[in-house]
Amino acid sequence: MTKKSKSSTSFVLPEFKNKQLLDQALTHKSYAHSHNQKDNERLEFLGDSVLGQIVTKLLYKLFPQKQPGELTELRSRVVNNNQLAKWAITLKLDKLIKLGKGAKMLGLDKNIKVLADTFEAIIGAFFEDANFNQVEKWLKPFILSVLK
Repeated sequence: MTKKSKSSTSFVLPEFKNKQLLDQALTHKSYAHSHNQKDNERLEFLGDSVLGQIVTKLLYKLFPQKQPGELTELRSRVVNNNQLAKWAITLKLDKLIKLGKGAKMLGLDKNIKVLADTFEAIIGAFFEDANFNQVEKWLKPFILSVLK
């Protein structure tokens, strides 16, 4: 996957040093079990936590006047399956995710939950491949696009 120029307004996948992590992040359990590979569920678990921390930190800094309840409401606008699925589609994860034949026939490559989980798995994989600061830098434009 190639990086686009910095002037591009579209979002791109981060560059991975360890391509196996990216591959695992794109591997749904329906494919993994039939191909004896690791699925993306553990990376999704990690990515969910990293995303929550990054969004919380950003909201805390951007909105010093807001109360915790207001910040929680803002966070729920950013961290929800619909929004994560939109970002997944923006990154063309629906075309990249590896699904088993049955899951593909059921259209799980268009399923909001599957797309959201895959986006979180990408976050978890990038966190494992890089570090928190790099993940934060990569995610910040996604988050800010929702807050505008």
